[in-house]
Amino acid sequence: MINIILLITMIVLFVLVVIGSLYFLVYFQHEEDKNTAWFPKIVVILGLSLSCFNVLLLPMDVINRNTQGGLNIFIALEIFLMATAGFVLVIIPFSIFYYENVDDGRHPIRRAIIWTFITFFIFALIIILLYLFVGKAEIEVTLLQGGTIPETDPVQTTPCTLNCSRKYGFWDVKVSVVVYIIAILSFAGWLLFMLFGGIGIIAIPLDLILGWVHRPRRIKLEQYARYKTDINRRASDLLLDARKIDESRRIGKGSKMKQRRKYNEFRKAVFFLEEDYKNLNLAYKEFGGSPVKHFLKLLLGIVSLVVSIIWILHIILYMLPKKPISLFMNNYLNSLDDAFSLFGAITYGIFSFYLLWAVVKGNVKFGFRIFFFSVHPMRINGTIMSSLLFNTALILLSSITVSQFCAMAFADYARLTSFDMLYGVQVTNLQGFRVVWKVFTDILMGIIGLTLIILIIKPRDRSKNKILRFHK
Repeated sequence: MINIILLITMIVLFVLVVIGSLYFLVYFQHEEDKNTAWFPKIVVILGLSLSCFNVLLLPMDVINRNTQGGLNIFIALEIFLMATAGFVLVIIPFSIFYYENVDDGRHPIRRAIIWTFITFFIFALIIILLYLFVGKAEIEVTLLQGGTIPETDPVQTTPCTLNCSRKYGFWDVKVSVVVYIIAILSFAGWLLFMLFGGIGIIAIPLDLILGWVHRPRRIKLEQYARYKTDINRRASDLLLDARKIDESRRIGKGSKMKQRRKYNEFRKAVFFLEEDYKNLNLAYKEFGGSPVKHFLKLLLGIVSLVVSIIWILHIILYMLPKKPISLFMNNYLNSLDDAFSLFGAITYGIFSFYLLWAVVKGNVKFGFRIFFFSVHPMRINGTIMSSLLFNTALILLSSITVSQFCAMAFADYARLTSFDMLYGVQVTNLQGFRVVWKVFTDILMGIIGLTLIILIIKPRDRSKNKILRFHK
């Protein structure tokens, strides 16, 4: 029998997620895009909502198990994940290609369809080939064998003592195409999650705390004039750089990789210039800005530091050892569920969404330091639509991996659920992937450690002489 209260709770949660995604779009979209680009905006809202559904289904699955809610979460999980695949492979690429070419006037729809078809065809070809040859799950089982006696013979001994034996082996099970598509997307998401998530787990608290340390402070008119002169000089230099880049592209000077590197370097310089201009006005015209906002940034930095430390400890104690040293967060979530089911769900949501935030943060952090990599920072009322689409695709693809990672990290909390059946049994044991997931976790910890060392040595994204220090 279906638990009506649980069903209503899930419906309300999904409505709140859609409203939250709409607010996210309004909060970050560029002012020039407010009354345009409606199709990409719908894609962003639905894409962000799907990513939230992918993550939040696990605690709902646990509640459904504990209360015998009668909801078929496995079907809902497959539907959301396949919808995610459609967005990642078709809808978002089409939106990005169309939005980037709409101003050229050279058949943007046709070009978007062609490039989207190429993307989808390559992925479909990979899926078909891999599924035909290795589309099986190798599930580890225990084989028990024992002797038998005729029913007519008197029972003089225990049958289990007659040549009984135990051995371990693997049971090959052909998985569905849907499960295999989910696994391949999760594999692709892991490549992003390992790099960007590992960087972001360290970068989030560090940047928030440094943002408070180097916050804009009230300055005098003389300082304002001096800083503004410096900004004007940098702006003039960037205008000259822009003309040189445009000229190089027009005459075809240099390789495309070199041109892209120069353009990315130019974009990042413009970003930092705009940030400095905004902070300069904040320091002089608004007397350093609201102290409450600065304090909240510090508070958020401290909270995120605690969350990052807990995640690192949980990975070390529960995920890395072959036999977990401690259940750690699993015990905590189970205790919260025993008190009130939604407490566990809320806590899980905080820790899982923190990982998605880490992926976005790590992508920006990596992009600011690697010039051949395009950066798509999220800025309040200043994020262009192509950057919103890019980050939506990044969050969507990573949400599949985060779901799997959380199913692995909270395996005891999620036992005997649909998530456990999908990720813990089928995806984890796919032929050719059994060792990969474990290695990915090890690499993630390695990147976290390496990022910690690098950011301790060089915490800022640019050299000291290019940073305005308003408090001096």
